[in-house]
Amino acid sequence: MIKGQTGHYRHRTGTASEVTTESGIEMRLLLLLLLLLVHCWSLADRQKAKYYVRDGVLYRNYKYLGQDYEQLVLPVNRRLEVMKLAHEIYAGHLGAKKTKERIKLSFTWPTIASDV
Repeated sequence: MIKGQTGHYRHRTGTASEVTTESGIEMRLLLLLLLLLVHCWSLADRQKAKYYVRDGVLYRNYKYLGQDYEQLVLPVNRRLEVMKLAHEIYAGHLGAKKTKERIKLSFTWPTIASDV
């Protein structure tokens, strides 16, 4: 199943090589995203870039407008859910920049700048 342009899922079509290539690209992207999180864990281990681990959960300290915030570092499978909730709660009225700022008060992940 793949997500079509309309946002609905459909069965994957095409030749075996097209499907394999598409799957390979998806796998490489997933591996890249996982490596980015591994890097964040490594930073926490070395007490760098304000990352830290508490009770087995990865966090980052974040300062915004003079206030300190504790950001939960989200895994790949939770990011879309947070972005959708932020958009729904504010009914799309904040715009991308303010939505990103609002999300960053509680959450972060390595690709947040390009994802939101």
